[in-house]
Amino acid sequence: MGHLSRLQDKYRAKGFVVIGITGEDRATNLRYMLHNDPAFTYRVALGSAPGYETPEFPWSVLIAPDGSVAWQGSPARMSVKKNLKPLLAQVRKPTAAERDARAAKMLAFANAFLADHFFVRAESAFQALITTYPASEAATTAKARMKSLLVVDGARVEYDAQNAIVKLVGGVEAPNPTSKRVKNPERDAAKLKKLAQQYAESAPRAARLALEWADIYSEVWK
Repeated sequence: MGHLSRLQDKYRAKGFVVIGITGEDRATNLRYMLHNDPAFTYRVALGSAPGYETPEFPWSVLIAPDGSVAWQGSPARMSVKKNLKPLLAQVRKPTAAERDARAAKMLAFANAFLADHFFVRAESAFQALITTYPASEAATTAKARMKSLLVVDGARVEYDAQNAIVKLVGGVEAPNPTSKRVKNPERDAAKLKKLAQQYAESAPRAARLALEWADIYSEVWK
């Protein structure tokens, strides 16, 4: 869905956000992105969307600023001029309370990674919060937690090991959208398995991350 990425990139500042929804699991989605189409710049949610019919695949639903369904159909048939731009004209700036609520959710999201000792992902999520809502109380908390991120015993070793894996796979969350398709997945899977062995005792969270990615690299999308 490269055209949806391009639309979001073009109209994000005006309030257009794309969220993909799939019933496939995370590994399957990452495998598709890695081996078939890395050009994703929008979020993909795992699960279902109760209340929204999907008579064919792919299927898109445009949600108006008031939460109502403004249009639905094949994404290829959506008109920017007729369907999207009139909705963008209705977008208003969020209130202070709405901004604080959104910032609080981003903080909870980052804290979940921190609790899992996924330090590089937590750092990325904290930074996203600080950049998006710099004046919020949640951003102040995020800054403090970033400063103390590596104080925990073993955190620096985990952080460095996780960064080594992120560098190899091309992204903290998923393959880098600007990267090219993998040319030699077997070779990269072998590197990841070697890293998993290397970090098994010193950085167990990084070792688990390496094995997750090794599995994704090993099984090519067909």
